[in-house]
Amino acid sequence: MSLLRDLKVQVTTAGAMTARGRLALEDGDFAAAADYFERALDIEPFLASAYMGKLLAELKLCSEDALENSTEVLEQYSAYQKAVRFARGEQLERYGGYARAAAKSRAAAAASYEPGKLTEAEVERRQATWSRWAMTVLLGAGLLVLLFAAAVAAK
Repeated sequence: MSLLRDLKVQVTTAGAMTARGRLALEDGDFAAAADYFERALDIEPFLASAYMGKLLAELKLCSEDALENSTEVLEQYSAYQKAVRFARGEQLERYGGYARAAAKSRAAAAASYEPGKLTEAEVERRQATWSRWAMTVLLGAGLLVLLFAAAVAAK
């Protein structure tokens, strides 16, 4: 009877670790989330939801809902493969839906791509790069002016 009680405690503990992982995901603490999911899998190695949590942590997503808009090829991730392998029923259907949604997102992104036209993310990246470059140039020029003024004042 003690073995059965211990197993129930372990399942509850795996569920608790998975819940803690979900909370860490919500907080954006992806390293802690991955650790909680790994600890859940140490207890219950066939827990599909923990593998899905590991995938979310790896992709730095805060919830499964974010997978709906992902353009990642989910099937290439080991955590996704195991989540699908161990999922059953509604959970399996939901996980498969994420891969289908990601494929649609990739197709839409490819269809809307126009050569020579930058994506919004690329425009933002370039603006950030130019802003950093401009600040570096301005700071460098200011430093040169100060050095020149100090040299002139010293003479």
